[in-house]
Amino acid sequence: MNQSSLVFKVKEASYAVHGDYIDVTSLCTISTFDAGGGLLGLDILYNPANDFHHNAVIYVSIEVYDTAPTPNIILTDYWFRIIPDYRAPYIDNEFPAREEEDVIIGTNISFDVLDTGVGVDIDTLEFYVNNRYKIPTTTTISGGYHISYNPSEDFNYGQTVEITVKIKDASDYQNQLHDMWRFYCEGSTGPWIDPESFYPRNCTKGSYRKLTGISANVYGINGTGVDQDNILVRIGGKDRDVTITPIIYRID
Repeated sequence: MNQSSLVFKVKEASYAVHGDYIDVTSLCTISTFDAGGGLLGLDILYNPANDFHHNAVIYVSIEVYDTAPTPNIILTDYWFRIIPDYRAPYIDNEFPAREEEDVIIGTNISFDVLDTGVGVDIDTLEFYVNNRYKIPTTTTISGGYHISYNPSEDFNYGQTVEITVKIKDASDYQNQLHDMWRFYCEGSTGPWIDPESFYPRNCTKGSYRKLTGISANVYGINGTGVDQDNILVRIGGKDRDVTITPIIYRID
């Protein structure tokens, strides 16, 4: 074979490419081998810089002359098909992380939806937080989309938050991702009883035995409030009925 006469062409027909043959001879690695009888054959390797697309038909055209006094041309054409896209999209870069604990209640939620095949069909996205449908913000990134969600209200202290994502890729097979994960919000700090508010004062001696007006102030911490239904007051070893008066602050 006359190596210098080789012309190696490739054409792809797919959802993404519909072009003519491309001469890739200069990109081939060519070596010779003993084909018998002292004749040399050509071993041709073409490694595309970019992968072919899923379900594409690849056409190959080879043209080469032999080394006869009157060279003979050898023409070979063939085709093959690339495997279809059978893999669904996947989730990466979750924030908060899966099974993360002590997440602040004011956290935002974000993650990436990626696909190694045809790509993500973002129009099929379904996003749920604790089984409630939400509309997140989507941003195009390499290989897919970045999804972010800023809740209109903070989560509750000690709450388990479950994320559900459903989405399909853009292939003819519409491979679907259905993924779920959880994270756990931080616990709250319990109410605080102000010892300076005790009446009578702590360790007071000589109080009248028919004393009335026993009181104390109870405060919720970090804005969590106080559950009035759970207030239990025991005086002299007995549960007592008490009057609960809200403490109101004025903010100028």
